[in-house]
Amino acid sequence: MNKIIKPKINNLIDSTFEEYIKSEDLCGVCIKDNSTSNISFNNITIDSCKFINIDFNNIELSNVSLVDVIFEHCNLSNKVFNKCGIHRVIFKDCKLTGCDFSFSSLNNIEFIDTTFRYGNLSYAKLKNISFINCDLTELSLIETKIENLNFDNCNLTRADIYNTCMNKVDLSTSNIDNIKVDINSIKGVIVNSYQALAIVNLLGIEVKD
Repeated sequence: MNKIIKPKINNLIDSTFEEYIKSEDLCGVCIKDNSTSNISFNNITIDSCKFINIDFNNIELSNVSLVDVIFEHCNLSNKVFNKCGIHRVIFKDCKLTGCDFSFSSLNNIEFIDTTFRYGNLSYAKLKNISFINCDLTELSLIETKIENLNFDNCNLTRADIYNTCMNKVDLSTSNIDNIKVDINSIKGVIVNSYQALAIVNLLGIEVKD
């Protein structure tokens, strides 16, 4: 696994969503307080920012790209980032249930202690991506292009993996119970002995002693 490049963030200015919107400056701020009103971000790039304890339920994100951003203890459930650029971003202890990153380009991204159940990474391009202690139940990886993908102690129960090359991807520390995968996707994947038997059964192969 190549070393992931961290977000390039320095000298952030504490701000609020209200000030953030008024200034139309989407760069170089740290926001720790939730918005008191509904807010919409459209066709922008959020650059060099940090969000802490923010619930994005009343914040609309449409065609928003992320560059050098850190989210800590944030709720971004059901947000759509499809066909966007996501570069050098950290999601730490966040809730991303149902988030859609399909058809997007993700580079140098860390997901740490994060819930990403029912997440969609189909048709995306993933480069230097790390999932650590994450709940990825029913994650969708369909026709996803992968370069340097890491799973460490994650829950991949019932994940869908089709037409996605998982060669050299290490799943040995993660739960892959009831995953749905095709034989071409699973070629070259790294698993433990228990997982190997489960995959053999999944592919309909009969083992005789």
